[in-house]
Amino acid sequence: METLAPAQPGGNFFLKHQYLQNYLEYLSKLNCNKILREPRLTSGIKLVLSPHLSLITKQAIAKQQIDELKTKLSSYEDEIFQLEEKLKDIGKISKEMFNQILEPLPSASTVSNMVNEMGVFAKLQAVDAIFHTKNVNLAWDATSVNSSHVNEIHVNTSRGTFLLDVATLAGGTTEDYVQHIKGTLESAAELYAKHNKKNQDTVLSTLKQNITSTLSDRAAVNHCVSAALQDYFGHEILDLNCNIHPLDSLATAFVKVCKALESTSQATTTLLGSQPAIVKVIWNLHKLRYKNSGDPIGFKNFLRTKKIDPKLLPRYVGNRFHVLFELAGNVYFLTSDLSNYLDNICNQSSTYRNQIKHDLNLLLTQRQLVVGGLFGKCLTGPWMSCLYRNPDISNLDSGRLLSSLCSKLKMLVEMPRLLWDSTFCCFPSSQKTDLSRLVHSRLTVSNVDDQCLELVRNAGEAFLSVVERQASRYLPGGELYDLGPSLVVFGSNAPADNMAAESFLGLADNIMRHCRNVSDCFISSKTAFIVNQTSDLLDTDLNINLVVGLAREHKALMKVRRKQTENEISSRLQSRGQHRANVARKTLTKKMNNLLGDPDNFCAGVLQIDDAIPCQVIDAALVIIRNPDSMIGRDFVWLWNEENEEVRYNYRVQKRKQLCFKALYWTDDFDSASKIDFFLKDFITDFLVGDLWMLVEIVGNSLINRLNKSIVGMPSLEAQLVIAHCRDDIWKASLQMLIF
Repeated sequence: METLAPAQPGGNFFLKHQYLQNYLEYLSKLNCNKILREPRLTSGIKLVLSPHLSLITKQAIAKQQIDELKTKLSSYEDEIFQLEEKLKDIGKISKEMFNQILEPLPSASTVSNMVNEMGVFAKLQAVDAIFHTKNVNLAWDATSVNSSHVNEIHVNTSRGTFLLDVATLAGGTTEDYVQHIKGTLESAAELYAKHNKKNQDTVLSTLKQNITSTLSDRAAVNHCVSAALQDYFGHEILDLNCNIHPLDSLATAFVKVCKALESTSQATTTLLGSQPAIVKVIWNLHKLRYKNSGDPIGFKNFLRTKKIDPKLLPRYVGNRFHVLFELAGNVYFLTSDLSNYLDNICNQSSTYRNQIKHDLNLLLTQRQLVVGGLFGKCLTGPWMSCLYRNPDISNLDSGRLLSSLCSKLKMLVEMPRLLWDSTFCCFPSSQKTDLSRLVHSRLTVSNVDDQCLELVRNAGEAFLSVVERQASRYLPGGELYDLGPSLVVFGSNAPADNMAAESFLGLADNIMRHCRNVSDCFISSKTAFIVNQTSDLLDTDLNINLVVGLAREHKALMKVRRKQTENEISSRLQSRGQHRANVARKTLTKKMNNLLGDPDNFCAGVLQIDDAIPCQVIDAALVIIRNPDSMIGRDFVWLWNEENEEVRYNYRVQKRKQLCFKALYWTDDFDSASKIDFFLKDFITDFLVGDLWMLVEIVGNSLINRLNKSIVGMPSLEAQLVIAHCRDDIWKASLQMLIF
């Protein structure tokens, strides 16, 4: 009989590919067609060949693409020549008509360096403001942009507000924020010291000493960041909060109150969704007004025809600040016009239009719109106009206004009809436009019934609870309510809100969307140059040549930090994946004893727990469960996760005592092997999840006997090739050790 020559170690991909092809021909001559049709063998050989075949395929595709590009380039040469001639003509025209010589545009790298220089100028401007100003307020805020966690840092000084940095962080933990703030201050101090020929430690010490307060939203992590920064600065600082952000919680509380009362009502809405009627109506009107799937052109033309100010229907962005309450009053004010639009103008289906019109004119919805609109005119609107970007009110002064707000809300809970009083307001009266007064007057003459009063009462209680919880530090008895004069000075430059951060992040987001492949340094530099108005600084005496060198150093430093961030993100993703794998392993381990006790239902039980485990792996585990003694004397590899790193241990089973096995294990050298005991349930669990595999003939011989009992005396190579565990890495490890 013809025999197959053994494979030679080493060799290139093509020789290995040819050897396996010869091996398949050898099996066919042995009349082993049944084995060849076995999917485990076929898939295994495909997995071994796939990287080699893909490399060959990629090389062929690359060669074809190169040939195509050469053909295209030859056709483009003529077009490029023509464009160059046209540019020469444009240059002549510019010289003749405007006496200006057109120069070629700078390269991408030059533009990047120029933007980085702009960023250095902006950072020097911000550091100079901190260096020469007392009682500086340090503020930050973060958001998600394209699945990245972006954080911005700015300072509020007596000179104004200056952005320091915008960067992508690995996450939103205390350590992430603290390291970003510390790194930004230290790098900025280094730039300022080199530019002004000062001692870097002296500059950094002055910056720390001049920062006396922090400003952020009320997330728990920000409080921890402030505490860590206090240790870093070496002196007491005030931990202040934005007093505009509680409006988000007011909108959420109002939605919950509407939903709770709606559940007890007999009225039913026709629009889809689990939100209350007011949200569903406003959201669907927003889709008609602004979404391409709606009717933006027809809606806009209708508003223009009716001479309705488009500002009455701003974009609905969820429960953000004053938007929901503003829209509620305006939609109620335009109810008849909107019904007319839905009947005669809207280009959507009649079913959808009728659903919106039905829910809009529903008495339940009208009550919610009236109450929401009145709260917008008496509470959220004055709140925004009083505190938003108001330089005359400091952060600590705004606490006094919140204290008086609580007393007004208590009055409203006791006497809900006050909400319909046109003179009632929870904040000092603010200037209103004629249109706002008209909407308010329409709301105050609406019908008042018991359901409206109940909604006002419940909403007032919810608002009071939100304010007392989120502004407790600013209210009587809170740590920030009655500070001493020395501490009040610390917060003198802190504004009432942190909305500047929202603007800076919005600008950075816009730059990211237009320049998707630029670095954080580019985005931060461009954003800071715009918001700091650094162009005015360029007219002063600055050592521009020195800034060019500093910009290069700063760019190199930012590249290093970006690489560190990417590595940290990869490490956290790996840890998260390992955590999820551990959770799945724990679930499987808990139920493994029951599965081992019922081998007949083992496959179905495992798939019920995790249907992602391949059936061939489960079959292999079942063979071992039915014959555990076959493991004695066998070697296998077991992966263990130690400090987020996978470590491979080699095992050799020596003997078995019921479901416990005695074995030796080692890493590299068998002479250093140690004894260890392991249980069958742990072995099977890790085998199923892919952290363990065996290079043995247990499964292969069993499979061969089951497929074709007439085949006897097959060489051990063929038997070992038929391994049931069909994972890619296991096939590679098994077949490369056995063949190559």
